[in-house]
Amino acid sequence: MNKKTVIISCAGMGTRLGMSTPKCLVKVNGRSLIEMMLNQLEDVEDIRVVVGYKKDEVISKVKEINPNVKIYVNDNYSNTGTAGSFWSAIDGTENDYVMAIDGDLIINPIDMEHLIESTDEFICGELTNTENPVLVTLDDNNNVI
Repeated sequence: MNKKTVIISCAGMGTRLGMSTPKCLVKVNGRSLIEMMLNQLEDVEDIRVVVGYKKDEVISKVKEINPNVKIYVNDNYSNTGTAGSFWSAIDGTENDYVMAIDGDLIINPIDMEHLIESTDEFICGELTNTENPVLVTLDDNNNVI
């Protein structure tokens, strides 16, 4: 595998979910989104997670999963968005490849493997398939169904 820095943005408030929980800590099938992502990235040496909203909760979960992850704080997360989080963690990387990921994604493991192995520049995206920006449904216990 080529040397790569992965920056995961987990600073946002996730207000559209209405859960008062950072989106990266939302659980699907009993596992948080950040847990799924960090498990897929276990072979990457330089993982950086940017925190902001409820940072102590996110840091605790990240360190529980992988104590080697570097933590960066975006104290201005409510004004800067994902780009601001990315720039707060980019300084000091020595790797030729940097991959930026939003911390609220579920990425197919095969796709993640291809992303990690790629030495090409790329942007991933998806066509809009709904007018509703919240793409999850919650049950009475705030579990994603």
